[in-house]
Amino acid sequence: MTSSISQIREFSDNSTWEYYEDHADHYAAETVSVNMGNIYPQFEKYLPKNCSILDAGSGSGRDTKYFLGKGYRVTAFDYSPRLAAISSLLTGIQTQVRSFEDVKERQEYDGVWACASMLHLAKKDIPSNLERLAKALKVGGVIYVSFRYGDTERCYDDGRCYTDLDEDGLTAIFDQVRCLKIQEIWTSLGEDSFKGSGKWLNAIAERFGEPNNA
Repeated sequence: MTSSISQIREFSDNSTWEYYEDHADHYAAETVSVNMGNIYPQFEKYLPKNCSILDAGSGSGRDTKYFLGKGYRVTAFDYSPRLAAISSLLTGIQTQVRSFEDVKERQEYDGVWACASMLHLAKKDIPSNLERLAKALKVGGVIYVSFRYGDTERCYDDGRCYTDLDEDGLTAIFDQVRCLKIQEIWTSLGEDSFKGSGKWLNAIAERFGEPNNA
C-alpha cells in the first residue's frame, strides 16, 4: 500500500485514527513480525526483573507479547478499537482502548514503552502527552519513544499524519518536561526496516523528579 503526501491538508489525529480502524488487519500483519531485537535490550537494561510496563500505543501487540514472555507485568492500550482487539488476541491480555490523554495513572510503572506511537501527535501536543506518561512512571523509571527521523509535520492522502523529529527537535521537547532526563538517543532502522528503508530516532529518558504539574 502506497500513499502520497498532501502538503495542504491540516494535521488531523482523527484521520489517523480512521486509517488504523480501516486498515487494522493490514497494519498488524505488516508489523507483527518486525524484528525489534536490537531495541528491546536498550530499554530492558534499565528495568528491574518482573517489573511493570505500560505499552502506550500497542498496535499489533508485538511488543506486549515480547515483554509478557520475558516475565514483565504489562498494561497495554491503543487508540484504535480494532487494533486493541487484534492485540488482545495475540497477547492473551486485554488491551485497553484509550488515548494518551486518558493516561491518569500516577507513579505506577517502572517502564513506559511508546514505540512509534507519539509520532502521530501534532508537534505542539507532544510535550503535554509526554508529561502524562512521565506522571505514570515511578521515580527512577524509564520511557522509550521513537519517531521517524526528520524535522517536519506531514500528512498522507490516506489520512495518516506524522511528526518527524531529529535530535535537536526531540531534545527540545524533553526539555519541556522537567522530570525527564534523556539517558540515550540514537538512530536505527525501525518498523519499516523490512522494506529496506526508514531511519528512526530512538530515545530513553529517566524520571528523576516531579512533573511540571504534579
